Amino acid sequence: MFIPDRRGLGLISTLLILTVVAAFLAGVGLLLSQERARVRDARRIADMVRVQFAFETLFREKASYSEAASGCGQVEVLVSTCALTTYLPQVQNLKDPGRYAYRVAKVPDERDYAISFVLERAYESLAKGKHVLSKDGVR
Repeated sequence: MFIPDRRGLGLISTLLILTVVAAFLAGVGLLLSQERARVRDARRIADMVRVQFAFETLFREKASYSEAASGCGQVEVLVSTCALTTYLPQVQNLKDPGRYAYRVAKVPDERDYAISFVLERAYESLAKGKHVLSKDGVR
């Protein structure tokens, strides 16, 4: 009859257990990272909806988007500098939740505006990458 040695785990058993634990933790970390990216993208979309609403309300009142340009009169400036406080009171605090920025892609004029933003992952019908919000929606 064989009696197993009960002195503890051997080196190979310990390495195997550590490998399984490390793989599990890596998987959890990856899932957590993906979930955080999804949440940041959802926030970006919500922010763009608010910006679009502010621009469209401005247009309904003034028949032009150009009034917003007094704060954001150059391409690549942050959208938080646009003169939209009447329609979006927190516009000065508006910023991307990650490492990107919401930037003016086309200076607001009488007929149009464009704001660029980046999605980290595909979000519904939108692909991963750079997008532009304009009066025609997101493209």
